[in-house]
Amino acid sequence: MRRFHVTVNGQAYEVTVEEVQAAPPHPPAPAPPKSSGEAGRAIRAPMPGTVLEVKVAPGEAVTGQSVLLVLEAMKMENDIMAPGPGRVKSIAVGTGDAVNSGDVLVIIE
Repeated sequence: MRRFHVTVNGQAYEVTVEEVQAAPPHPPAPAPPKSSGEAGRAIRAPMPGTVLEVKVAPGEAVTGQSVLLVLEAMKMENDIMAPGPGRVKSIAVGTGDAVNSGDVLVIIE
């Protein structure tokens, strides 16, 4: 146990704090299922929002720095980037589409 002096709104208090061990980390979440039979990596919406612009086309090669689309969420524009190199297999959304968290946006093979 450790003792501290704390002042709140001009009033001094002496408090005793007991140190406890941190809780063990949570196990990793299971990977989301692949989209309906499509082979490749499904890039999913990280949050609900509206697709402002699709910046890639099917068949286009992408890198880990490639912006796939722009998603507006909470009045902010968010670039959704490719997780690594690949080729765009299909695009599941279009400009103006509303998406929910976890919806498939793009399939990369």
